[in-house]
Amino acid sequence: MKINTRSRIRPNRIVYLLCFFGIFVNLLYRVLENRETGDIEFEMGQTLIHVDGHWVEWYNPIFWPFLVVLAFLIYRGPVHFKYDTDGDVMNLKVKDSFLFFLGRWANKSYEFPKRKLLEWKLLRLPFFRMLTIVIESKGGEPKVRRMAISYLNDREMNRLKMSLARASKIRSPHQQASEGNPPT
Repeated sequence: MKINTRSRIRPNRIVYLLCFFGIFVNLLYRVLENRETGDIEFEMGQTLIHVDGHWVEWYNPIFWPFLVVLAFLIYRGPVHFKYDTDGDVMNLKVKDSFLFFLGRWANKSYEFPKRKLLEWKLLRLPFFRMLTIVIESKGGEPKVRRMAISYLNDREMNRLKMSLARASKIRSPHQQASEGNPPT
């Protein structure tokens, strides 16, 4: 089975670009404004305040909503999630080119045989989902891998759960016997 959220990248990039543009325009205005004369006429974000008996135009930064939207998008995590279980190998990949500054958290790739999957869990928070998988390593020790999958819709989420449930049941009789379970 394959799941790919590539189609959700473009709308997310547009929101990122609009937020960066809004922040840039606000900061550019603050840099270009002449402090003595206030020559730049830029109405967005200005308010009149009363100071010592005079009404003065005062710049009120409005880039906070843009920062809130950016923080929300960073909280949600990477947009592109790719899941492929065709054959004997399971491939899981998340990436987001706009979140490059988060390093490995935003760009992960795991490839392992299905029989090595020991267990999996889903963490659900408001607007955020995290997939945790436990994989058997070559030394026999379990390795825990986590990735954000917030952009999956309900249908894709159900398909992922069914696929992971099937894959976690695929264990060789030798592995089950070594764990104390009788082979079936």
